Amino acid sequence: MGITVIRHGKVDMRWPRRCNAEEFDNACRRYEKADILQVHAEKKAAAAGEPAVTGKIYVSTQHRSLKTAKALFGEQEYIQMSGLCEVPLRSFAELGFRLPLWVWNVAGRLQWYFGSRRQAESRGDTIKRAKAAVRLLAEEKDCVVVTHGFFMKIFLRELENAGYVLTGNRAFGFDNLNMVRAEKRQNGELS
Repeated sequence: MGITVIRHGKVDMRWPRRCNAEEFDNACRRYEKADILQVHAEKKAAAAGEPAVTGKIYVSTQHRSLKTAKALFGEQEYIQMSGLCEVPLRSFAELGFRLPLWVWNVAGRLQWYFGSRRQAESRGDTIKRAKAAVRLLAEEKDCVVVTHGFFMKIFLRELENAGYVLTGNRAFGFDNLNMVRAEKRQNGELS
């Protein structure tokens, strides 16, 4: 049994280098609506070569996930799951002065980690969502999941906790269209 996890394609948007709280929140909303860039042929071929393509393909309810799946695998049936969506992010404080983009991202993710009510979801909520997705997908023989970078880290950790062995790029951050294969271990051996 295996799950191929893919990060969505590169989003066609330029983030501001510096922004205030309102500008950061607006940029986050624009990112949610932005299209993805064209997927190159070699990425399509790599995805088509995955053994799980014969199984079901799960995508988040965020359109960049579905558009990526269609670019990689063509027109077919996709199963949308809100449990595979990206961890939402918003400004960490109502500040009128501009800060570097990385400050907004890091501070917002720290708030997420420590469960601040300023963020829409806490770390505990995200872990519960990832565990629920793993339980649901464990019933599949083979499948593909097209999801999002930050959520992908938590999801992969929960797959490991459930007894899966991961192969592929496990770097700190995932490039767009990065694929990681998760194989279920049965009786000490990969199935």
